[in-house]
Amino acid sequence: RKTEGKILGKVSATVVYIKITKNIKTKNFLPRRHSRRRLFFSPFIIQVYFDGVVPTKSMVKKYTAYIQQQDCFFGGSTVMETILFAAMAKLPGSTAADVIEKKAKVKEVIGQLNLQRCANTYMGNRLIRGVSGGEMKRTAVACALLCSPQCMFLDEPTSGLDSAMAQEVIVNLRNLQMKQGCTFVVTIHQP
Repeated sequence: RKTEGKILGKVSATVVYIKITKNIKTKNFLPRRHSRRRLFFSPFIIQVYFDGVVPTKSMVKKYTAYIQQQDCFFGGSTVMETILFAAMAKLPGSTAADVIEKKAKVKEVIGQLNLQRCANTYMGNRLIRGVSGGEMKRTAVACALLCSPQCMFLDEPTSGLDSAMAQEVIVNLRNLQMKQGCTFVVTIHQP
């Protein structure tokens, strides 16, 4: 007995959908990554498609970005330096012309996410006072946006933020979606 369901239909410019098939006859054992339990039983077969094609690993890396819940930034660098470092590491080219293009891309991304006010502020850590939580989350989004992904996965981008900062992060994501057509898949644990 099989039942099928379509989770996502046409999402912005790229068609992304996940097909979950419930298959009673076969047992699918999937390894659990974050615990010491060996295996758990899943009666579902999950298939993900990009534009109707099962994606390869290189296709997923090229067209998607993942933003973790906990940001790992060097507290002694500014927002501008953090995004520039990400641009130098992620974007191709090392000539003088390429570096100028990367700096222009960094300024563009900072403008898109309203980070101009804090561009020269330290990221901060336990010892160094730095940017707010919302600005740090937007910096993480900016680092991922450098490669112009079609789909971004954000793990709880509003956790740890007050309601005003959480709203600012979501409004910025919505504006980006409207301007660039980027798809955002977000997990949120608050109303």
